[in-house]
Amino acid sequence: MPKKAKASKERHCLYTSEACTRCDIKARCTVGTQRWVTRHFEDGVLNEVADRTAANPLMMQRRKGMVEHPFGTLKRRIEGGRFLLRGLQ
Repeated sequence: MPKKAKASKERHCLYTSEACTRCDIKARCTVGTQRWVTRHFEDGVLNEVADRTAANPLMMQRRKGMVEHPFGTLKRRIEGGRFLLRGLQ
């Protein structure tokens, strides 16, 4: 499909084709006059990461355990309260 538009802010590309108007299986694909397909700029990389995570779910649990420790240490050093990254305080 040829690229019709590029949304840099959302990091998406829009694709469509004029062939949709005369396609035999259009009713199974879309209810509009033509189908628009949206793809993220980094769609291939995102799919690879999702596949690796699905293949090894323990990897994500291990990563969460390693990343949580520094934030817990920061919380204890900053008055032992909650460590939130929002608001002026």
